[in-house]
Formats: sequence, C-alpha cells, structure tokens
Amino acid sequence: MEPLTVLFIFLGSCFVCAVAGGSVAKEKNRDAVEGVLFGAIFGPFGILITALLPTKPASGQPQQADAGTIGQGKPRSLDDRGQIAYLENRYRDILEEVAPDWRKASYHRRKVVLRNYDKQLMKELKLTPTRFDEFSIGAMRPILNEHWSSPHKGLQGN
Repeated sequence: MEPLTVLFIFLGSCFVCAVAGGSVAKEKNRDAVEGVLFGAIFGPFGILITALLPTKPASGQPQQADAGTIGQGKPRSLDDRGQIAYLENRYRDILEEVAPDWRKASYHRRKVVLRNYDKQLMKELKLTPTRFDEFSIGAMRPILNEHWSSPHKGLQGN
C-alpha cells in the first residue's frame, strides 16, 4: 500500500471517530469538542470513553433531589413556611382539645393522635397528599420532639 493511501485511510478514520465522539458527547449533554478530541485522538476507544462519561444535567432543567433528603435541604417559600406554622398551631390546638395532658404523652402517642386528623387538615389546607406529608413532617417535628419536664424533678422534701 502506498503511504498516501494509508494517510488518507488514517485521516478518514480519525474524522469518522471524531464526528461519532462529538455526537455521543452531545447526547450526554457534554461539550461536543470533548467528544471530538477523544474520538480523533483515541479512535474507537475515544468514542467508548465518551460514552462511558457521566451524563450532565441539561442546563435548563432542575437537578433531581437526592432521595435521602426528603423535605430537607431545599429552601422553602414564605407561603410554605406559613402553612407549616399554621399546621403546627392546628396540631397543638387539636392536642389541647383531645388530650390536654399531651406534653406528658409519649412520642408515639402524640403521633397517633395527630395522624387521626391528617385527612381533615389536608382538606382544610387544600393540599395534595404528597405536599401535605411534606408540610406535616415539618409541623410535627417540634411537637413530637418537645420534652416534658417531670414534676418530680429536683429535691424532694428534706
């Protein structure tokens, strides 16, 4: 084979691999130049390297929240915080009505009492079940974690 023919075959394959690498990179929301360079320099291996790189999120789309951070880590709007505060007050009112000594009740007992009123409150606030669950978690947290102080604490008669 003549050297010129080998050169044309080599350059042609570099061009094909560069175009394929650029195309793969664009599909993965990566810079096309990155794929072109990998494809041109490393040939078919460059296309494979580009294909194995992680896909970047599209610039206009919001990133997915981590499943482990439900209801945490995202800033809440003023309206959301207001609804959570309202829900917390409603939960406290319900506890005062249903179980006036609720501060002495266990965590589990408080939660059971409050959960009985969830459907009613969800309708009152006109929220979807998912949205209500998000808000109720935030509203219940301070109530359920509120510690009661025992009246028998401290020194007893001398």
